Amino acid sequence: MIAEVIVDVASSQVDKIFDYSATEDTKIGCRVVVPFGKKVIDGICINLKTVSDVPSDKLKPIIRVQDEQPALTKEMIELMRFMVKRYHIPNSLALRQFLPSEMRKGKVRAKLVKFAILSNYQPDILKKNAKSQIQALEYLKENKREKVAVLNEKFSASAIKALYDKGLITFEEERVNRLPYSKLNLTEKKVEYTSEQLNAINSVEQSDKKINLIFGVTGSGKTEVYLNLIEKTIKQGKSVIMAVPEISLTPQMLSQLRARFKENVSILHSGLSFGERFDEWWRLRSV
Repeated sequence: MIAEVIVDVASSQVDKIFDYSATEDTKIGCRVVVPFGKKVIDGICINLKTVSDVPSDKLKPIIRVQDEQPALTKEMIELMRFMVKRYHIPNSLALRQFLPSEMRKGKVRAKLVKFAILSNYQPDILKKNAKSQIQALEYLKENKREKVAVLNEKFSASAIKALYDKGLITFEEERVNRLPYSKLNLTEKKVEYTSEQLNAINSVEQSDKKINLIFGVTGSGKTEVYLNLIEKTIKQGKSVIMAVPEISLTPQMLSQLRARFKENVSILHSGLSFGERFDEWWRLRSV
């Protein structure tokens, strides 16, 4: 297969699509590493095809695919094409709008946690004086799997390594999300709507307008109107973006959203760490 790649160089001199020989794991929307002149640079695969105008002996291969799941959807790529045509900007500059800058620059990666899993319960092969190994094996017999960091702290790293070397346990890595504001107080309150709130909800639902303005003084219950409309929209299989005017207001709003919608809420703003913003972006991308 031939991969059409846009290289991450915002220059009019290289503002075109380049053909590369695709690897088996190349998918449309994946970030790739490719040879470019005397350099090795990043790019995005925007299409796969079977025929190229470039002679096969001059086609350079993709060095590496950086994503198991494509970073960009086909809808994003189509939007990129529209932006290039409409606003006359370079392809690479348009694509940059869809990716976190830290992700593009390689400053952040997925957080992986190593787990130990019981694979072969044979306590008889352990020496009687290897108490830490025996205790760790019994612990895993009961719990099946555990974070290696926890086991190292409980039983020592040397004991866990010994169990691995003897083939009694295996290791596997699992991706975990860095959750912003993980210590928020999540208490869902029971709400009885006032007549004004019900009127506002019904007015929005029955309106054929794309924009509706809800007016109310502080404390009049506008947030509950939003939450009610959000819940009904989600039940229709749709998604919702809620914008808050200041970062300082996000903890309070986020606590109400998480209390109502649990783990189905993501948050993005410039105050998050690189890792939190990266994980939240992927959560949104994966919806």
